[in-house]
Amino acid sequence: MKTASGAAEELKSFVGRLTSYYSKNADTPDFGKRRAERAILRRNAGKTLADSRGADLIFFGLSPPKLWDEREGDWDGHERAFLLATLFCLAGGAKGASLGKEMRLYAKERDRESAVSRRLMVLLDCVEPERLAFHLRQLVKMLVSEGRGLDWFRLAEDLRLWNHPDRIVQRRWADEFMRLPKLSTEENQNEE
Repeated sequence: MKTASGAAEELKSFVGRLTSYYSKNADTPDFGKRRAERAILRRNAGKTLADSRGADLIFFGLSPPKLWDEREGDWDGHERAFLLATLFCLAGGAKGASLGKEMRLYAKERDRESAVSRRLMVLLDCVEPERLAFHLRQLVKMLVSEGRGLDWFRLAEDLRLWNHPDRIVQRRWADEFMRLPKLSTEENQNEE
């Protein structure tokens, strides 16, 4: 079993490879090839490896972390790393905060707290990998449409811990979403 610091280093390395290869600002000598690969990964966002088309060689060329494969009975680590890679490409590597914070900021900007909280609640209740991938893709796509990004290393860590018995990721995302000041409260305080 890997130590927590070993797991963190492996995730940082993977996110670093994603950033250097597939962020919109990546300046690589083989830019055209990388752009085409990013498009393939983007088209497969929210799919499993088995359902993906044309992405296997690209994904495994990234040397996905093996740390998730060590727990028996847990969701395959390659599926989690594949989800992270495809969502990264969907967002063009745009940087931001954790998912809970980004969803709160999005809800404030769009004045759609109840709709966004319902979507987040559905995501937080996901147990099956396919449902998690589908709903996470929808939320990332929504954030990207508003020019928002994510903390990709944090998301990698969160995916690694998604099935923790204490639901630590789900509780943290809910807490981050609910704790940030609400727009209406801030506006009322400014008017007084």
